[in-house]
Amino acid sequence: LTGVLNKRTTEQRCRTLWENTPGEKPFALLLLDVDNFKQTNDRYGHPKGDAVLRCLGENLSGLFRRDDVVGRVGGDEFLMMMPGAGGEQAVGRARKIAQEMCRSVSVQCGVDVSGSIGVVLSKPGACAYEELLRRADSALYAAKAAGKGCYRVYGGA
Repeated sequence: LTGVLNKRTTEQRCRTLWENTPGEKPFALLLLDVDNFKQTNDRYGHPKGDAVLRCLGENLSGLFRRDDVVGRVGGDEFLMMMPGAGGEQAVGRARKIAQEMCRSVSVQCGVDVSGSIGVVLSKPGACAYEELLRRADSALYAAKAAGKGCYRVYGGA
């Protein structure tokens, strides 16, 4: 549907990258959740909701590097892993998604779209892969609590 990896493939590739990369290399993980997506489906119908997801997938694919992993991991959740990316690069991507890309998708699809993004900056070996995902989820919920349509970095970094 979205033109990006499905949940299983995304998680396999991310786990493999995380577990097989030397510990000194920085990593960034971004978790995007479309705000109020259920209301979009309820108000405009599932075909419009699918169009929003397709648009997001296409735009995310174009925003990330060839070696990054971009996938849909839930109904309206996308996960992006950026091996070798430091904080400035990861936060720049999160800012671009929140401020520009969602606005572009809104124009393309004719509905208001915003997304909340959790960002984790780490190095392989610093924690288990499951903990990395938990941290991304925690940062995502902090973005939602901050009013949605924004990003938060785990640990406030």
